[in-house]
Amino acid sequence: MIGFRQTAFGYDAATPILSGMDLTVNPGSFLFLTGASGAGKTTFLKLCQLSLRPTAGRMTLFGVDVASLDRAAVTRMRRRIGLVHQDCQFLDHLPIAENIALPRMVRGDDPSRWQADLDDLLEWVGLARRRDALPPELSSGERQRAALARAVIGSPELILADEPTGNVDWAMARHILHLLIELNRLGKTVLIATHDLNLIRAAREEVEVRLMRIERGTLVMGTAL
Repeated sequence: MIGFRQTAFGYDAATPILSGMDLTVNPGSFLFLTGASGAGKTTFLKLCQLSLRPTAGRMTLFGVDVASLDRAAVTRMRRRIGLVHQDCQFLDHLPIAENIALPRMVRGDDPSRWQADLDDLLEWVGLARRRDALPPELSSGERQRAALARAVIGSPELILADEPTGNVDWAMARHILHLLIELNRLGKTVLIATHDLNLIRAAREEVEVRLMRIERGTLVMGTAL
């Protein structure tokens, strides 16, 4: 699903942020990415989401060399990827249900094709009774669950989560983790960037986890906790 071969990224060639990365991610994997603040975790996720392109080496996504993708192909491929941010942003004037459905609305999909999915997702993340609430009315935990629902409304194959539990308490962090594990059990590939080692330990109780760490600008695999 994701392949890096001596992949690097930098805003200038002399000082790469990431370099020498070798990685193969198989479909259905559950991965955690750790590293110190500023190590390059968000940059790594942006490469996986095609917000950035490698500046050296080779990267493949869904079996396609990303260097060969034009803008239209990037747009199509990004529809296969769901992204959950730590600081999730919504349109404050729209009810949360419409915010969640926004990716399908922007694509011009017929509402009859996704309305049932939206109802199911709201129930799944526990927001069915809050569907008409505006984003400022939601708690931090509700916002994170809404962000997860929005990320998967298009049925992506790959889910990227950047510190998805950073702004919630431990009980809500466990709940969000459980939702991500459920998605993985449905066959989704899940990649989570986090500082929270307790979250990784909790995940290991329920699912096979692959652990990565960014050290000195490159990936180190299988780092023990």
